Amino acid sequence: IVQDLKIQPDNIRFLIENYYSPSTGKTYSGSRPDGYEGEYGPGIKSLIIGLKFCCNVSEPAIRDFLTYHGVHISDSSISRHLTQNIDSFHDEKDEIILSGLKSTTYQQMDDTGARVNGRQCYSQILCNPHYTAFQTTTHKDRLSIIRLVLGPHALQFEFNDEAFKLLQIFNLSIEIISYLKKNCAELVLSEEELDKYLRLLPTRNKSIKTIYRRIKEASGIAWYHNQKDWPVIDILLTDDAPQFDHIAHNHALCWIHAGRSLKKLHPLSPAIQGLLYRKIQSFWEYYHLLAEFKERPLTEKGNVLEQRFDEIFNVKTGYNALDEKLKVIYRNKGKLLQVHSNPQIPLHNNESELGARVQVRKRDVSLHTVTPKGTKAQDTFLSLKETARKLGVNFFEY
Repeated sequence: IVQDLKIQPDNIRFLIENYYSPSTGKTYSGSRPDGYEGEYGPGIKSLIIGLKFCCNVSEPAIRDFLTYHGVHISDSSISRHLTQNIDSFHDEKDEIILSGLKSTTYQQMDDTGARVNGRQCYSQILCNPHYTAFQTTTHKDRLSIIRLVLGPHALQFEFNDEAFKLLQIFNLSIEIISYLKKNCAELVLSEEELDKYLRLLPTRNKSIKTIYRRIKEASGIAWYHNQKDWPVIDILLTDDAPQFDHIAHNHALCWIHAGRSLKKLHPLSPAIQGLLYRKIQSFWEYYHLLAEFKERPLTEKGNVLEQRFDEIFNVKTGYNALDEKLKVIYRNKGKLLQVHSNPQIPLHNNESELGARVQVRKRDVSLHTVTPKGTKAQDTFLSLKETARKLGVNFFEY
């Protein structure tokens, strides 16, 4: 059997009937079949999207490919097909996020750099084994993360008990917390309404912008956890970046990232090198024991593993750099051992790391997007493409 492929133009001439109505004084025209609006048919339109986002082909290369095969098309036409009249795809992305959030008890997140018209931005990746969603943000703070996990819903701010507890965790002064309790307690505010209260804060602190952000983070998280219109993430699996703290009800950490911190040490002394080597071996032996526990989550095994965790990480070796790394790992014990109470979650964050790699490969070919519309289109089509891949759907056919 010899496989081959024929690529040739398929130009169609449509004869559109026109009717004049004397009663209305208007002329009515027939319509073309769906997909044939404009100068190009659905084959070319879907090929442009497929080449751009599935095969990671640049727009000039797409134009060359089509031109070589007898299609007369300009760069601007290709750009329009990628960014205009695609609201149905944006809606589908929102539905994917909604279905994905409902599909498992945990979600995974990561971010990587993305440039928009020369400006440094961040591509946020939200995923689980059933979907991947991309969202480009100008910052990688908690507010950006909350807006991402809310899908199409606008973020609001609620000052309930959880919000005031978070304000204490974020180390805001008693004076500021008292002002908010007096003026905002039990209120649900839009961002514009909240800004009016923030401008009257009783502080002259130089870091006022940070204070504003902390207040919005605390009240935004409290509202997100309390609202009923959108699924709230129960367990969020990430690396140890601080912006992921407090977003979900429970926060789990990636073991691969924890192990990577030990590999970054490069002692010169042979004795210390041997000490580090043995500690890294103990780390990965423990990791494999956790993997076995995931397959057969018995309570007795969990108790033994928790005790073993203390023996490995709550120690002082005499090598200060290593001791600092071990102290961080031990401090994150509750987040690293989420698998004890939730054996369904992975031990690593590879799912979102692979999503970040997709964005990096796209950045290698097309350094940056230029317009907000183009950025949104890229986020949407990458989300659809990666979700289709996970679900075994042919992206070109879709």
